[in-house]
Amino acid sequence: HLAAARIEEQKWLARLEDTNRTLRQLNDEQQKTLNLFMKYVPESVIRRGLEAENEALFHGEAIEIAILFCDLRGFTAISETLAPDGVVALLNTYYRVMSEVITQHEGVINQFVGDEIFVSFGAPLPLRDSAEKAARCALAMLDSIPLVNERLQHIVSLPIYAGIGVHYGPVVAGNLGSDDHLSYSITGDTVNTAKRIESLAPSGQNSVLISDAACSQLHSCAVRTPLTPILVKGK
Repeated sequence: HLAAARIEEQKWLARLEDTNRTLRQLNDEQQKTLNLFMKYVPESVIRRGLEAENEALFHGEAIEIAILFCDLRGFTAISETLAPDGVVALLNTYYRVMSEVITQHEGVINQFVGDEIFVSFGAPLPLRDSAEKAARCALAMLDSIPLVNERLQHIVSLPIYAGIGVHYGPVVAGNLGSDDHLSYSITGDTVNTAKRIESLAPSGQNSVLISDAACSQLHSCAVRTPLTPILVKGK
């Protein structure tokens, strides 16, 4: 009877080990899937979605946040001189360096569109002093442009420059789409204005333009030079 009991115990331990091994494999696969997914969707959006009920996924909210747009000056002309692999290498180098800076300043990258980066500060998760963090991030991004140029020496002969626009104001944030496909979206006049401010940044140099609304939110960031008021489309 003792021998039979040991055999049964060994079989049970073997089955338990097989089950544990299967669970570890499933957990590893789920973690790989999550890590890959997080490359496409901001981590804060994923975590908020995991915590929300299904109905809450379609809930929108009106909030005040800071928006930053960054664009490479002269990118179209530069890209026309490169092979497709060179264009991809240029963009990936630029994205990689800027993403690190944005993450350090608690920004959330909403979109990469060509050579443009759309960043929010304060959505989907609340962020204290969002305008100041956006402004500091913008300055740090400009400080990182020499590193981007250094890494691109073997690809492009001319230096690249970045223009950045920062604005602060109300937006509507939430998941848009259907049950099959969702996209976290930030919309509103604040986003449009931030994009137009970025488009006003001069070419041939690295520069940050910040709106009066965003500037009024700053405690202490950097020396600011007031500009003549400018009318932008629709404003």
